Amino acid sequence: MRVAPHLRVLAVLWIARAVLLLIPALFLLSFSHWQLPAEVPADVQSFLHPLFGGIGWCMLVLAGGCFVAAWGLLERAPWARLFTIIVGAISLAEVPFGTALGIYSLWVLLPESSETEYRQLAARG
Repeated sequence: MRVAPHLRVLAVLWIARAVLLLIPALFLLSFSHWQLPAEVPADVQSFLHPLFGGIGWCMLVLAGGCFVAAWGLLERAPWARLFTIIVGAISLAEVPFGTALGIYSLWVLLPESSETEYRQLAARG
């Protein structure tokens, strides 16, 4: 049993990752509507507001993906292994915590023996 002891740890780490993305996402989304100081030129303001909003929405979507991966792993859903592998591969670019979590997720879930074990766990659970 290689996968079973790691599933709960992975799920908790994905929830932590989601929270770490959710906090700045909500801040950026709210900040995108704030009025900037008058000293900031209008063209810079017109650039910054959509930039903050766009980054905030991207982070919010990533946080949602992290929550879905964690929920799927906790429920041992048949689709959760592949979904977590995809989210883990995407998170490799998010240094440092996303990279570490992506490596750990891929190490646990990617091998062929892990696929067989996860299918057995999903069928039971």
